[in-house]
Amino acid sequence: MFIDEADIIYLSDWYTGRVRRFKPDGTELRPIGPRMDRPSGMAGQHGRLLVAARGESRIIAAPLY
Repeated sequence: MFIDEADIIYLSDWYTGRVRRFKPDGTELRPIGPRMDRPSGMAGQHGRLLVAARGESRIIAAPLY
């Protein structure tokens, strides 16, 4: 899980292979980034969300928007 400066919540969803986004009131926004194999750890850096795609053994960078 990651929370950005605008309090948007990012959750990695292993089942769908997506990073889901939610407003603070619980409203779901469009998923961010491409489909991944078992997205797990996340961190924000310079306007990007870095996601560890565990099943792919790589880090994926997606813009925070």
